[in-house]
Amino acid sequence: MGIPLTVIGGYLGAGKTTLLNHLLGQSRGRRFAVLVNDFGSLNIDAALIDGDVLTLENGCICCSMSSGLANALHTVSQMDPLPEHVLVESSGVSDPARVAAFAYTAPFSPDGIVVVADAETVRERSTDKYVGDSVLRQLKCADLIVLNKTDLVTPDQLADLRAWLGGRVLEASFGRVPLAELLGVSTGAAPEVVEVAHGYRSWSWQSDAPLPESQLRACVEAWPDTVLRAKGILNLAERPAKRTIFQRMGQRWTLTPGRPWGEEKPCSQLVLIGLEGQVDGERLLAGLTTDGAATAPV
Repeated sequence: MGIPLTVIGGYLGAGKTTLLNHLLGQSRGRRFAVLVNDFGSLNIDAALIDGDVLTLENGCICCSMSSGLANALHTVSQMDPLPEHVLVESSGVSDPARVAAFAYTAPFSPDGIVVVADAETVRERSTDKYVGDSVLRQLKCADLIVLNKTDLVTPDQLADLRAWLGGRVLEASFGRVPLAELLGVSTGAAPEVVEVAHGYRSWSWQSDAPLPESQLRACVEAWPDTVLRAKGILNLAERPAKRTIFQRMGQRWTLTPGRPWGEEKPCSQLVLIGLEGQVDGERLLAGLTTDGAATAPV
């Protein structure tokens, strides 16, 4: 029996990172390895930083996938002691089944695919001509669906959603799900991996200058619906002492207080995601500040 590996997937903005943060709070001494694309989106306090690995105060570790999932898993497999369980947060535009295929390689074993779905938007997005295939593919490969943000829909809408989704569904708000409910959910069948016809593209922007909130609002409110997701950590001029966490999903966006900057130099970093050929990300981000630098990874 290998190290159990659970994949946490779901479309952009469904609440995967919020769920992970909640799960880490329930670890109670159990040694988890959490693989993520970056550390900045996780609300964690690092006790030790060693290259691309954070050792957390609760005994868990967090490993960056910046150099690829295979490399991150290799790093985990060489740890002493080994983790008791691996949690992998796949990106919102990726196929969780493709990520879960790595669980069939030693020293790991598949523990299941958990897909987080936004109760307010999942059904509408499933019919979108651009992203509907991605949303449905993610739901189809799930061993368990966490229907998140149930506080944003009515009881009747919730009942319709459960009937539409079928299969095993857990309802949640703010990613609050008991840890035990998410482990050991694998059906034992290897998930089907499907090729995707269209691609996504991301753009990043950063600046050391304080960003006026009015400038941010004017810029973001002008973004079209083809901007599928955006998130970042901002240095707002009106809130210089603390980070401000920016999240945008569809036309809904929020600004929430983060932790103090402390001795770290304040700066703003933001990532925007859209469909290839449908978004001019560099132009949209250019309105944030004159000194900011926008880049568009291939």
